[in-house]
Amino acid sequence: MFLWIEACRFDVDDDRQVAAEAGCQWGVCLSHVSMQMLGKRNQYSLNSKTKLEYAMFLAFGMTQIGGERMYNNPYKSMTLWRLAIVFLAAAMMNGCATQGDSRDPWEPFNRGVFQFNDTLDKYMMQPIAKGYQWVTPEFVDQGVTNFFDNLNDIAVTANDLFQFKFKQSGQDVARLLINSTLGIGGFVDVATEIGLVKHNEDFGQTLAIWGVPYGPYLVLPFLGPSSPRDAIGTAADGFMNPLSYTPLFPVRIGFFSLKTIDFRADNLSATEILDEAALDRYAFMRNAYFQRREYLIYDGEPPLDDEFEDFEKELEEEM
Repeated sequence: MFLWIEACRFDVDDDRQVAAEAGCQWGVCLSHVSMQMLGKRNQYSLNSKTKLEYAMFLAFGMTQIGGERMYNNPYKSMTLWRLAIVFLAAAMMNGCATQGDSRDPWEPFNRGVFQFNDTLDKYMMQPIAKGYQWVTPEFVDQGVTNFFDNLNDIAVTANDLFQFKFKQSGQDVARLLINSTLGIGGFVDVATEIGLVKHNEDFGQTLAIWGVPYGPYLVLPFLGPSSPRDAIGTAADGFMNPLSYTPLFPVRIGFFSLKTIDFRADNLSATEILDEAALDRYAFMRNAYFQRREYLIYDGEPPLDDEFEDFEKELEEEM
């Protein structure tokens, strides 16, 4: 349940390098750009939606490299997080609310479901996740995450083949075999240590590659941001998960509950960023969802629209 939180984060294993490059490249001009957006809102020929998307791109890049894994200095780490939040908030205060988004014709319904998910998450999932995080040793927590990631590699490998990514499918098969054997059933991520990085593919991305349109934005109860295309993809990926075929129903529910709690606990910090940065949580999540899906579909290299490229050129000239 409540997998909506994934919409506002990048997978660290997959995208740390991309995020680091983005953050390092633009971090030096965060304060300059945010002041331009706040104080001179007509200087750049950029609409509100694109400003928000650009701000989110930079903010996520900065937060992704803001941990101690990239910097050993805690002061630098906190500074990066604060800069990212300030920059995103500045862009959003500059009229970045996205009312009447053409991608979201069912907005009244979606907002209602979003509020339901948000309330249930706040009063049930977050307390459970915090308790799980408090009682679970770090190495056990990481082992549980690795176990479910290893099972997910089955669907990833299948979607590699569906998308004709044969070299990547070979790497993912090797990951699955190594982690399932040397990694003690996937509890230890041996494959990453020897250079076989984890990929992120799903059937929703496969349908996109095949030319299926995403359709209207859709918020699903318990699952969160989606679309008709991704809803079909989620169901298809479920059939490729071995846990779906566990004979005893209580055991199957137990596994999926543990997976959900573990995932939620690993992403508690994302909620804190959302609470501090977003004036309209619903619009923020909607834009984050579309950006993340586009990022995954294009394997980290989504095409830039003309307006975005013009904005970059104006920034370079300004700097």
